[in-house]
Amino acid sequence: MEGIGEKMVVGLEESMEELRETFRLGKTRSASWRKSQMRAILKLLLEREDEIFKALNQDLGKHPVESYRDELLLALEHGFN
Repeated sequence: MEGIGEKMVVGLEESMEELRETFRLGKTRSASWRKSQMRAILKLLLEREDEIFKALNQDLGKHPVESYRDELLLALEHGFN
């Protein structure tokens, strides 16, 4: 009998093979497109900061300062590098 972990590994392997095939066929998006998508995500995070903090507080009991430090700041730092 196959366990959940084994199913996840098989699913991951299938996903990775699909991604590799997409790359081999040259179907990937340009770097400029990816950067514009990242900028849009970062803009959304900043625009919805209060809603994100409220949800993290309701779901996980996180204080807004903790949410900013652990979630938003991390995304912003990595998104601009």
